[in-house]
Amino acid sequence: SMACYYYSPPPAEGSSALWVVHLAGGGLCTTERGCLSRANTPLGSGARNAAPTVAGAGVLSNDAAANPHFWGAHKVAVPYQSGDAFHGTRLAATAATWGLYFSG
Repeated sequence: SMACYYYSPPPAEGSSALWVVHLAGGGLCTTERGCLSRANTPLGSGARNAAPTVAGAGVLSNDAAANPHFWGAHKVAVPYQSGDAFHGTRLAATAATWGLYFSG
């Protein structure tokens, strides 16, 4: 499915020239059991399973005390998108891919 991302503009008193892009990790699935167990979770397939919003924490926080370097930045969070390390080129799910669709 389509990939997704979350965007948060800087707070009114923040810097509009600074950007933080956080690429979330999630691990690689390499076995049928591992891939099937995550297929319909946020670690599975892009936008289809994404949460409608995400809370800003760490480098994505707007709290100047908790995030002194980046609190005033534009923030982009990209959730984990690919269990196959973006190597898949399948156009359809097959028995060879455990009934899953891998297309990175």
